Amino acid sequence: MRIAGIAGGAAWPDVQAVCELSKARPGLRIELDVFDFDLAAIELGVRRTLDALGDDARLHVNGTESTISKGNIGVRFFLQDITDQEGMTAHARNEAPRSHGYDLVEAIGIMEYFDDAGAMALIEGMSSLLSDRGGTGVIANMTAYHDYVQILGVIGWRLLRPRTIEELSVLTGAVPDATWTTELIRDSTPSGDTASYAFLTWKPPQAAE
Repeated sequence: MRIAGIAGGAAWPDVQAVCELSKARPGLRIELDVFDFDLAAIELGVRRTLDALGDDARLHVNGTESTISKGNIGVRFFLQDITDQEGMTAHARNEAPRSHGYDLVEAIGIMEYFDDAGAMALIEGMSSLLSDRGGTGVIANMTAYHDYVQILGVIGWRLLRPRTIEELSVLTGAVPDATWTTELIRDSTPSGDTASYAFLTWKPPQAAE
């Protein structure tokens, strides 16, 4: 199974999920590739992955690629501009057994930084990384109903772009022939339940059949 985390940073949730999957499916080969342009985040991710996999995990560094392996797990961190589609594709489809792309490509926590054109370009690029045999893409976006005043005012993330459900539906046009599903994450607030995050999942036509 091959998984790609786009703008994954230290990728701690992904690494934890891979470790749990490895325990549940010890005979399954699991490869996690993490792409990010933040060197400090990647270095943190490498350290955390080594800690998670234990003392006998092996680390190999080749230029901008860091590979940690143990048993049926392989985790690679790439210092990579996620808007460089050619570079991303080269990692996804460079040689067997990677020639078929990824079974899962996810981008969580990055879509809010793109306008619609940039977000759709990233989704289209993510879809091109999916396995020829069928795969699944996942993105998440803060909704416009999120109580994000503290994030904007206190933390200072003023460039975030929360989106309404209608605005999120526009992004599905990046892969119009795919089968899309939407899941809303709700938070309880004094004014009632609020849909704070939306997860959009798609399967290209060949995967949805």
